[in-house]
Amino acid sequence: MFGVKGQIPVTIVCYRSMICFRFAAYNLNITITVFTLF
Repeated sequence: MFGVKGQIPVTIVCYRSMICFRFAAYNLNITITVFTLF
């Protein structure tokens, strides 16, 4: 059931969510920095 075909979509979803999470954290850091500076 969890063969190669089952793992590829899961890997893509995890990879995309990691990119989205890092992007969100990056935006959050910018927002915090802006609020701290101004």
